[in-house]
Formats: sequence, C-alpha cells, structure tokens
Amino acid sequence: MTAELLDRKERGSSPSGGFHPPAGGSAPSSCTCNKCREMPTDTEKICCRKQPASCTTLMPDFQVLILDDAVLRLAQLYRQDVLVLEADRDINREYRHSAYRQYILWTFGRLGAGVRKTIPSCCVWAIRGINTQINLANM
Repeated sequence: MTAELLDRKERGSSPSGGFHPPAGGSAPSSCTCNKCREMPTDTEKICCRKQPASCTTLMPDFQVLILDDAVLRLAQLYRQDVLVLEADRDINREYRHSAYRQYILWTFGRLGAGVRKTIPSCCVWAIRGINTQINLANM
C-alpha cells in the first residue's frame, strides 16, 4: 500500500483518486471559450459560453474578485470572524474554497441554505490553479 501511494505521489496523482485531467489538452466539444477541461460528471461539464477572447476567466473582475490573494485572504478572515471558524492549515485548499465562494457570490449573489450552483469548468480550473505562498505564521 505504501509503495502504491509513493508511486502515485511521484506521478503527481492524488491518493484520494481526485479527477485531474492534464493541462493543455483539447477543450471538450461543448466548450466555446477553449479554456474548459473534462470534468468527472455531466453536471460539472458546463462552460461560461463566451468566445475565447472574452472567457469569464479573462475578465478583470474575475482576476481581482476571485483570484487575487488579498481579496481571498480578506474573504477568509471575514468568514472565520463571522462564523467563528478556525483557519484551515492547508492554505491552498482554504484559498481555493474561498475563491469558489467568491465566484458564487459574484455571479449569483447570496444563495439560500441548501441552494447550490455549478461553476463553469473554465473557472474551476482557473481557481484550481491558485498556488499561494502565504507565510502561515502571519495567519
């Protein structure tokens, strides 16, 4: 079992079996922005439906409100303060989930309890590309 986990780690595969199609592959046929990648379920296989030059991920608002480190950190601090939650020690996961929440708020507004919306594949993969180098001592 340990050897299998080490092999997966060396190949860059997630031991949890997460879905990670290779970057740079061709976009699915349903994609119009050419930035989407395959997703594991039909529900997740949606595109922003914009032309390649105007994909949602290229919008200045998306870059600032969804991907900016300072905005994500502020959103996370606010959420921790209001909900009295401890910070997640995995900073990349914390920022990624904060970015998902920011996208939903920016696009749909506040959703009620139990209401879920699907984020377009192109946006999901842009968010998954977040790789912060925040000093955990400053948290």
